[in-house]
Order: sequence, then C-alpha cells, then structure tokens
Amino acid sequence: MSFAQLTDSAHADAVVTARRGVLEVLVDGYPLPPLAVDSQHPAAWIAVARHGADSVLGYARSRAALCGPLTRAFGIASLGAIENPEAPFDLVADLRVVPSGTPAEARQEGAGDTMYIGKSYDIFARVLAPETSLLYLSVAVEGYSADPWMVYPPQQGANRPIQLNTWVRILRSATPSEPAGVEGLKLVIDSDQFDFGSLLGALPRDCGLARGFNQAAPQPVTGWRALDHKLIILRRSP
Repeated sequence: MSFAQLTDSAHADAVVTARRGVLEVLVDGYPLPPLAVDSQHPAAWIAVARHGADSVLGYARSRAALCGPLTRAFGIASLGAIENPEAPFDLVADLRVVPSGTPAEARQEGAGDTMYIGKSYDIFARVLAPETSLLYLSVAVEGYSADPWMVYPPQQGANRPIQLNTWVRILRSATPSEPAGVEGLKLVIDSDQFDFGSLLGALPRDCGLARGFNQAAPQPVTGWRALDHKLIILRRSP
C-alpha cells in the first residue's frame, strides 16, 4: 500500500496488532472494527478467533484486508491535521446529536453524545460569531466506525454561509448501523468557502495513491476554527 509506511509506535497514525492470528488496527487507542459486509467490504477480509466465551474480531492477515482500515486511519490522520492554533477568540463552534425531532437545546450543556444502533438522530451545529461575519461550515465523519464521508454541506451545490448564533440542523434522521464503537465528527468553520469534499475525494482508493492530497501540516491563519467531536455508538438492549 503506497500510502502506508512503517514507523515506530511513537509517531504512528495507526498501530496494527495481532491477537490469536487476527489483525486489529488501532488509532489513538481506538480499534477500527470491520464494517458491514458489502461489495466494498468483502466477508473474506474479516477474521474472528474464538476462545471459549472470548472472541477477537478483526481482519485477515492479508494486504487486501488491511486496505480498508488503513485507508480509514489515513482519513482520520488527514482530518486530524486540520487545526488552527491561532483561531479567533470570538469564533466558537459546537455540535450536538439528539434524537430525531428533538431540539438541540434539549441536551444538557456539556453532556456527551451517545447514539444507539437503529435509532434516528438529528445533528445540529452552532457557530457563535459577530453577526457581521460571513462564515462557511463543513462537517465530516472521521472514519472510526464507518468510511469517512462529508455530513455537511449537502453534496449538491456550493457551500453557503451558515446562519450564526443559533442551532442549525445539518443532518436529519441519521441512523447508525453496525459496528458499535467510537466515531468522530470533524468540524471546520471558515471565512473562506471551504468544505471537506476535495480532501475526502483525495483519500486512497483500492489501496492506490492518494490523489493530490498534500499532507503537510496546515499553516496557522486567521478566520477559521476546527473542532473534533467524539460520539459513542452503542447497541440497544434487547
């Protein structure tokens, strides 16, 4: 895989371990579990080792099987590199995930976001800034429990300025599916008409080269802010 290089664990974007003959891929200590079997994620890539009541779910010992999780790790690292240490002090952003039909204000301030597989949720964003500001929002799923994809703006048309100082629903009726685990949302609010479309489109496909994405660390600028937002995805009780 031309986008992957071996390095020491202190500088690794992902760590591949083996337990009972099953490979696991970890990013920031979180395992990247196999995704639901389909044409893009064949069952042959998944490996399970059972020992009594204990089991290990991961990947087969092959280049093809590791392609998917390492691509997701590449996406997580790429999105994680987007940070602005000199963000304007008067530019603040937040995300909330609530059951569908529930206002964002219903969730207590500071509470974590938990989603249950099979239930429906709305995602809201709020950007606090002077009313005279003209700002653009982009939000992406990072790829811990799914393939990376852009939540906002919608795929059709250009990104439009976000309404300020109020909660805005950016995704309606999102229904998480297997696997359970951790997921991350990456948010960028920018005075330029930015979105994650070009970055996500440049991620490796079929274990080939990334298409034109420059991994150099972004330079500090004024006028934008990034936010990482973790979600917990759980199975519902029987």
